[in-house]
Amino acid sequence: MTRGALTLVFDDGYQCVYDHVVPILNKLNIPAVFSIPLQSDSPEHKSEFTLAPADHWLKLKKHGHEIAAHSISHTDLT
Repeated sequence: MTRGALTLVFDDGYQCVYDHVVPILNKLNIPAVFSIPLQSDSPEHKSEFTLAPADHWLKLKKHGHEIAAHSISHTDLT
């Protein structure tokens, strides 16, 4: 029987995801995709959550994770 595939995608690049989720995924050897804004320090990003710097996320490639661009500044379009 052929098994399906599952992709875990985490959006926005939040520091809490970097601090809490990434270590669990690394320990279990589960790769994920992290979709991050390219300018995490942009004043246009309004959120109650802190964004982890882009260079933190780029270090995750050695663990098999993928990085996707989630806009430049995460402008609120609503």
